Amino acid sequence: MKVLIYDLEELRESKQFYERELPRYGIVIAYIILILILSLLIWSIFSYVNVYIKFQGIVKQIKEGAVVVNKVAGEVKKVYVKEGDYVKKRRCIVRDGCK
Repeated sequence: MKVLIYDLEELRESKQFYERELPRYGIVIAYIILILILSLLIWSIFSYVNVYIKFQGIVKQIKEGAVVVNKVAGEVKKVYVKEGDYVKKRRCIVRDGCK
């Protein structure tokens, strides 16, 4: 295997490439990109995103008790009972958005 040794004068094009200055608009664009990346990073750390999920479901109690099943999809407008309250038969426990 032959070792190649170059003189610095032979490497003129690559030397010029590495020693040349960036154009002014290149530096401005680099700073703008850097500022955008930093601002997105700061925003992602301190921002809070609300997540809303709509679904139909069944509420089941693990221990003894009643099973509440949702027959119609909609929003619950008002709840008339609290957790642990005793509910009699045919008592309205929630009001939905339907008329």
